[in-house]
Amino acid sequence: MVLGIFFAAPAGLAGLFSTWEGVKVSEQGTDYSFEKIDEEKVSSFYYRLYVSDCGATCSHDLVLQKEIDLIFGIKLISKIWSKQNEQKAYLTVINDHLRVNGDSGVLGNVAI
Repeated sequence: MVLGIFFAAPAGLAGLFSTWEGVKVSEQGTDYSFEKIDEEKVSSFYYRLYVSDCGATCSHDLVLQKEIDLIFGIKLISKIWSKQNEQKAYLTVINDHLRVNGDSGVLGNVAI
């Protein structure tokens, strides 16, 4: 019995925090821990650049995803590039490449 409570309490606490975060996102309509900062459309694909912020225990990271918007808000998503410790950037399409530019210059090139 004691072991059950010992293991159930942390799981319940984690569930409580998850539910609280989900309610916040639902009310605000935006998840600020994964925020879109730029996008480019190439043929039927969207290339969307996000800044990820998981809180005080980790850095801001950039994540580039290739996305196809389907119906009813459903998307097919493929993570194609990421960079740690960056939070400001924008995308540029150059021929058959997508360039990720930041304050310090070119952060990455991705074939599309």
